[in-house]
This record gives sequence, C-alpha cells and structure tokens, in this order.
Amino acid sequence: MSENITIFSFFVANSHNYYTVKKAVQIIETAENDNVREVPEYQYIRDFLVESMVKEIKFKDEELTRIEVEIKLIVDKMGYKLHTMTGIDLVTAAKLIGEIGDIERFPTPAKLAKYAGVAPITYSSGQKDKQLKATYKTAKPVYSLVSSLLTNFQKALHL
Repeated sequence: MSENITIFSFFVANSHNYYTVKKAVQIIETAENDNVREVPEYQYIRDFLVESMVKEIKFKDEELTRIEVEIKLIVDKMGYKLHTMTGIDLVTAAKLIGEIGDIERFPTPAKLAKYAGVAPITYSSGQKDKQLKATYKTAKPVYSLVSSLLTNFQKALHL
C-alpha cells in the first residue's frame, strides 16, 4: 500500500495536480486487473524504453530545478522584483530583464512601451490622426513576452 501512496503522490505532483488521486487509483486498478496472460514478444524492449524515458524526465526535471535556482540568484542579485508580480514567474522575469537590459535607459514608461511594441504609433496629416499598432523597430522578443502576459491576464479575468 505504501508503494501505491508513493505512486499516487508522484502521479498527482508530476501532473501539477491536473490528475487527481482518483484518476491514479483508476489507472493502477486497470493495470492490476489487466488479464494479459503472456508477455508480448518485444515487451522487454518496451519496458527498457519506458524506463529510459522516465529516467530522462526525472533528470531534466532536476536540471530545471537547478537552473531555476541559479536564475533566482542572478535576478535577486540584480535587484529586480518582476517575479513578485502576479502572472510573472521567475523565468518570464529573467527573459524580460535579459531582453530589456537596464530599465534606466528608458526615461519614461511610454518609451519602454514603444520599445516593447505595445504602444500605438500616431500618424497624423493635417486634421487626420491614425493610431496604428507599433511594428516598426520594436523589440520582437519583448513584444512577444508582453503580449503573452496580457493574453494570460485577459483569460484570467474572464474565468
């Protein structure tokens, strides 16, 4: 039973709580009640491949954890607090910091918005004004990050 509890907690944690303990129980019961009498011809190869993939996933998960610790140390050393904002995780904050660089080089928030490509550009001629989406000479990676954040905020507001 303690082995099943370990499997349940592994299953729930690694699915980021997408699957429940109930689903884990269902999967284990289905596997236990499987009435396969003989082992398929190449089952040992399949088992080897699955074990290999699981080991690789565990290794990469540990490696990502180590990388995130290093990123946190660097971001904290720089003094930025972006990752404390709702909706911005540590990796997104590091990407923004890396793409924008020194925030002090922008004298106003409008200049940063223009650089990021999220501020409209006004074209005027005589008495006509046009507001267009900024696409000329913008930082595409920053625009991509900012628009992704805005989309996520919009989706969260409509839940």
